[in-house]
Amino acid sequence: MHPAGHVLGSAQLHCELAGRTIVYAGDLGGAGERAPATAERQEQVPCETLLLRATYGHPRYAFPPRAEVFEDLSRFIAATLAERRTPVILAAPLGGAQEVIQHLAGHELRLHPAPLRFAEVYRAQGVALPAVLPLGAIQPGQVVVLPAHPRSRRYLPDIGPSRVCLLSGRAVEQGYAGEVGVDVALPLSDHAGFSDLLQYAVRSGASRVLTVHGYAEDLAHALRQRGVRAHSIRELQRQLELF
Repeated sequence: MHPAGHVLGSAQLHCELAGRTIVYAGDLGGAGERAPATAERQEQVPCETLLLRATYGHPRYAFPPRAEVFEDLSRFIAATLAERRTPVILAAPLGGAQEVIQHLAGHELRLHPAPLRFAEVYRAQGVALPAVLPLGAIQPGQVVVLPAHPRSRRYLPDIGPSRVCLLSGRAVEQGYAGEVGVDVALPLSDHAGFSDLLQYAVRSGASRVLTVHGYAEDLAHALRQRGVRAHSIRELQRQLELF
């Protein structure tokens, strides 16, 4: 097994069978300036056959460097506090929330139980995270972190005057914040974006790439344009149905 760089402990499965090498990469994390700071660094694994999840395998998912997104997040928090409102951050409870906790070390944070439990696991594994508080009576100046899930809206009435920022790879889509009913959406994701997926597949040296999930067909098409023998699992299923 090799680090996938998605969340802490995420791994790629490297198999050898009859002298051939197969890698199931699963959900890869970003690379370089887009790599999560709280996960192990993604490892490039050479192979003959690569199975790659294409969660964000469409060209529209061009993610900016994480530092830029965190600067935007800091500006959102400062502006919200200046309005005497509570900043509410919606993030993936595993991975995304821990990234937020680490970045916002200078703020007093209150966390929903789900990201709070995962934060405790991260600390136990040696990831440096600042102390945080559980959800409770919100005091002026505090920042709240909730799971990026529609059910999190039920907490907003108890929080009082607030502004909500959603962290999601889909934030690159025009009008996404309005579509999901938040004040701001920022493109922060633990998943690899389109360019990182392409780069990983090409650098693997695989003679065959199979894509699954998400935008599997779009990613396979882009790889074929670059001379890589690639197909989505759905495409192969349709071919089998012809016989």
